[in-house]
Amino acid sequence: MTSPTPRVPLGTKAQTLDRLRPRLTTATVLDQLTLTVAEWAADRDGCVRRIQSRYAGRRTVVRSSAACEDTATDSAAGVYDSVLDVVTDDPRAVADAVDAVVRAYERKPPEDGTDLGGFEILVQPMLRDVTMSGVVLSRELQSSGPYLVVNYDEGGRTDTVTAGAGDTQRVVRVHHGADPASLDAPLDAVVATLREVMDLTGEDDLDMEFAVSGGRVHVFQVRPLVAAGPAHAAADAYVRAALDGVKAVIRDRDRPRTGVYGSRTAYSDMTDWNPAEIIGTRPRPLAVSLYRRLVMKDVWREARRRLGYHDPAPHHLMVTLGGHPYVDIRNDFNSYLPADLGPELSHKLIDHYLDRLRAFPELHDKAEFDICATSLAFDFPEHERRMAEAGFDQGEIDRLRDCLRRLTTRVVRGGDGQFEEMRCRIVALTARRERTLAAAGDEHPLLVAETLLDDGAAYGTLPFSVVVRGAFIATAFWRSLLATGVISREEHDGFLTTVETVSTEFTADLDRHQRGALPREDFLARYGHLRPGTYDITVPSYRDAPDRYLAARRTHRETAAGGAPYVLPEAAKKAIQAKLDEFGFDFGADVLLDFVRETRVLRERYKFEFTKNLSHALDFLAEFGARHGLSRDDLSFLSVEDLLGQANRELTGADIDRLRLLAEHNREHHALQARIHLPDVITGLRDVEVIESQVRLPNFVTSRRTTAPAVAVSGLPEQPSVRALAGRVVLAENADPGYEWLFSHDIAGLVTKYGGAASHMTIRCAEFGIPAAIGCGEAAFERLLRAETITLDCAAGRVGPAHLVP
Repeated sequence: MTSPTPRVPLGTKAQTLDRLRPRLTTATVLDQLTLTVAEWAADRDGCVRRIQSRYAGRRTVVRSSAACEDTATDSAAGVYDSVLDVVTDDPRAVADAVDAVVRAYERKPPEDGTDLGGFEILVQPMLRDVTMSGVVLSRELQSSGPYLVVNYDEGGRTDTVTAGAGDTQRVVRVHHGADPASLDAPLDAVVATLREVMDLTGEDDLDMEFAVSGGRVHVFQVRPLVAAGPAHAAADAYVRAALDGVKAVIRDRDRPRTGVYGSRTAYSDMTDWNPAEIIGTRPRPLAVSLYRRLVMKDVWREARRRLGYHDPAPHHLMVTLGGHPYVDIRNDFNSYLPADLGPELSHKLIDHYLDRLRAFPELHDKAEFDICATSLAFDFPEHERRMAEAGFDQGEIDRLRDCLRRLTTRVVRGGDGQFEEMRCRIVALTARRERTLAAAGDEHPLLVAETLLDDGAAYGTLPFSVVVRGAFIATAFWRSLLATGVISREEHDGFLTTVETVSTEFTADLDRHQRGALPREDFLARYGHLRPGTYDITVPSYRDAPDRYLAARRTHRETAAGGAPYVLPEAAKKAIQAKLDEFGFDFGADVLLDFVRETRVLRERYKFEFTKNLSHALDFLAEFGARHGLSRDDLSFLSVEDLLGQANRELTGADIDRLRLLAEHNREHHALQARIHLPDVITGLRDVEVIESQVRLPNFVTSRRTTAPAVAVSGLPEQPSVRALAGRVVLAENADPGYEWLFSHDIAGLVTKYGGAASHMTIRCAEFGIPAAIGCGEAAFERLLRAETITLDCAAGRVGPAHLVP
């Protein structure tokens, strides 16, 4: 009978590597020499000679290897020093390196009075020609999800990830059930090594430091993954089943479908209506259902149909996969086609746009500008070049240009009366809301909420969607004027600072309130509906928590004031007119400038108005909950249909119990979904199990540069006495209209994880002249959260920890 292969027990860094070296087949463990602090203290010269003899003519790494670094219950990872690239032939350099490690032990002993004599110093040769280095975890840290997490850098150093010093760090999550053949080299080798180490040690939760040189993986450290939460087989099975379900949906939808052009599709959480920015990447059921009802079901395409775009009825824009909301990109791209383009060219264009997205997924949050030609702007020759390279003939290109010219002209000239109709609808929305609220005391709160939401869609989000499309066309014009050199960066930014939206009014009114010139009740009557997380019932509105939002601060407008208002030079207007003439437009520069200005103003005004209906509706849903013992948290785990379905019928205790049980079921479901990771962009089945963090291209606002201390904020600010934002670069995952309170502080800059070229905060920062990087993505944002000081260089397109941005 064959004896079972003995497990490799984990020990100190040096002990574990020494035990793995003869057993590991998929990777290399470098030769090593281990000293103790006691040996070093007793015979420094002898220890130096041993190192020099072992590694003569080579450079080495001198590392800590303390028992307290790699225990199953605690970790001192990164606490002690490592010294790289030590010149072994220089005895002084060797001694200095060992002394540095020993001093680190002495500065930070695990406990007072600890005998450091047994603490180890590990010496290994310095690995050369490194093509990749990093850390791979056997399980997701925060959620304990069943993923191997590879955090790596493709630079030449071996410590950029562990030291947090890299500017090119990437993160890849590989589901435990993923086929290794789906991984590209050398990630496949890294994952194979970790899996072998897990088999050799019998440990499921491991943290392995590695580097790749000459195509071979080298293991530098293996230790327990102390921070991992409890891993449960049932939860892992849930994730496996959920991912199988996601793949089934993708297979079913990735085919030609009635009503839309294109032979396949893809998914993005930040294309067009940006669900990741608006409701988050793991929203609760109420937020998802409200966003679908107000925008993503049919309002989005109805607005575009009215302006002359193709209507991909009856398809919805948003699909939820594994609890993550995504835009169905084929449906979205269909709504960017001119309605008169013709089926053959439309089909060909959609497949061309999807091919470009697959080739450049980092452009998914800029699809309206850098993938699709949604209007005729002055950078159309770039679209023309790409189409020619993709096999479109000149007749097809000319047809698209002509259709876009007609559509663009129609929109700029008012959309054949659509903009005026939408203005009237917004006026009607205000009147209807006032009547509804005045009569609310006599109505069931669910009926009031339903009325507010129905009006919010017909009279609020539809006008907003129409003017948003106009604002995107205006932005495309303005961006293309800069890109083609028609206007300078100063002219581009200067003009946008003259566009004063509702945010300008907010900061002015807040200043008046802080000076005692505007009573709080009057201020809250106008702005009290705002809440960070517009669709989140659990977040208090400004009316609910005024002391938390309305800190007494000088506004950014005050600090920026003093100079004369910017005036666009006549020479720039003439250059714009010449460009309009060149492209065959029949309107002038002044018409275009008014269009750019007005659509930005109306976009924010209409959003401000429809969110009043939404905020009041949330309050009435909360009132219903309070009457029946359902908290706001309970309500957040119910869909709006679950709740509104209780109106116009007799309610019993059993009905409320069913709602409470459904909320609890959805809460448990949501907690399990937190273990599921999906990427920003899904273009195929592989993306469901191998999740690569996209290298995002942030949308930089202004051409300014600033270096300032960093501070992260969530939707609800801390007490004003604690939170000091003035002079700081603010980090926020996303920033919707409820974040207006940020602009009551003299912030130095703004960085968001999510956001697009025409998103709310892009417009706000342009208006106030605040340097910003909007939508920098997960990997960059997480790195910035660890930085004490951030440099934003908008002109150069750089944002990062100050010591890494030249």
